[in-house]
Amino acid sequence: MPSYPHALYMPKVKEPEFVHEMLKEGKDPKNKLIEHCKESCTHWKDKLTRCEMKLDEVVKLNPSKSCSYAMRDWVTCIDGCVNPMIFHHLKK
Repeated sequence: MPSYPHALYMPKVKEPEFVHEMLKEGKDPKNKLIEHCKESCTHWKDKLTRCEMKLDEVVKLNPSKSCSYAMRDWVTCIDGCVNPMIFHHLKK
């Protein structure tokens, strides 16, 4: 069990080489980092996919149901991976 709940959303991913190079060239590495970090968040993506598959059945019975929590978890995981790699390079 992680020391605090949000550790689940912060995968430990080594910063790829392209981040430093892209920043040196003045390019924004965010979109490329998002694709890179998706691989580390497969648990949350699988959870979202399962929810979306079941949602078709459930929404007929209860139209207020959604997969917003599963989507939030997946996005939070990707965000928790991408942001430290970008903010690490900000200058004061």
